[in-house]
Amino acid sequence: MPLDAGLMKNWLRSGAIALCVGALTACVQASSRRLDDPKDSWRTECVGYYTMELPGGLDYGAIEPRHMWPYVSNWMFPVNLAPAWDMALTPDPGTPASDDYEKRRLYVSRPAQPEALTEIMRMLNERQQQEKQVLLDKAERWRGYKDLDPSGRRPTEIEAQAAAIRFYKPVPGLRAIADDDGKVTHFYVLLGDQRIVQVLRSSLASPAQTIEAFLQHYSPREPFATPEGSGACLPHGFYRGESLPAFLGATFTLTDHPDILINVTLSDAQGGTKEPREALLRLLRGHLADADEILPLDGRIKPSHTVTIDGQEGLGHFALVRRKVSPPGAKDPLDNTYTKDHSDWAYIAYAPGISGGKPGESFNIQVRVERFGRFAKEPVDQQMTEKQFREFAKRFVASIHRRPGAWVVK
Repeated sequence: MPLDAGLMKNWLRSGAIALCVGALTACVQASSRRLDDPKDSWRTECVGYYTMELPGGLDYGAIEPRHMWPYVSNWMFPVNLAPAWDMALTPDPGTPASDDYEKRRLYVSRPAQPEALTEIMRMLNERQQQEKQVLLDKAERWRGYKDLDPSGRRPTEIEAQAAAIRFYKPVPGLRAIADDDGKVTHFYVLLGDQRIVQVLRSSLASPAQTIEAFLQHYSPREPFATPEGSGACLPHGFYRGESLPAFLGATFTLTDHPDILINVTLSDAQGGTKEPREALLRLLRGHLADADEILPLDGRIKPSHTVTIDGQEGLGHFALVRRKVSPPGAKDPLDNTYTKDHSDWAYIAYAPGISGGKPGESFNIQVRVERFGRFAKEPVDQQMTEKQFREFAKRFVASIHRRPGAWVVK
């Protein structure tokens, strides 16, 4: 199912991304350190309802405790602000609708101490107090607008809004803080693995009961620990007892090769699938970090290739990515300083499941592998080659398989 030349022509556009035909100039030498070590040096990690093989260790994008608020939208490496579990599309266990999209995700922190909860609470309540004061000042100004509000009701209404603003409080008996309005509870809880988990849940009789009910389903998990039985593997966690399949996206880098970033996104195909070509276009146009220009590595006629992931047929695509040049002193630069044109490689793949099937019968599998040469550990003459990147990406995708018993189709 190759992308045809006509579609390639439609990719050409001015601005941030231009897809065109070109050859990759060798920028590293053939003596690069290899990722194609013997099979027994690769380890099995669990993501969602699937397992996959990886060389050495991995580092999930996790939030620094002091950065768990304000809520962050930048999920790209190397900033390491990746949400652990995207709850927005997960109907279980009763995650309510919220105008704050970031609150609808489950976040996991880096290792933290109890003092971090105190600091988070201080920052949250400071923001709440500022919002309350803004409303009180507004109410006071309205008192001077008697010609616009003869009844004088407007200041009272605004003061009622200010009085309704709640503040986060410690939860007795738990290492946690929470805000509970009687309908939903937003909480931060420090667990035994010394990581803070941030969650939004429907309220029970008390914040403590809400958190304890959540912990009946959630437990910490170390990378490469694959629990038995049904449930979804999360970064640093495991969730059991979900009534419908979880939507999950996990982003991580390889410990021994921090220049390699991997994102795996799994969604229940019951809710629909995407046409593989459209899925690739969306990934190319919007998911490659700081892309200034994207070049297909496999030519104009057949820039993509058929890929099979756990028995599902889809499309894969290798690309050269020229990232935006970071000015001196830029914060979190991503461009590859080891190549003249700041180029890196990327591989994207999408294999749709069975649309309209039973819940959990099959999943849409989306994979993105990016290289950020700036963060390579090896000297320039020992960094990976394009061939080695290709071999690694293919081997990783081929290792993805459904975990037996992870979800029981009903």
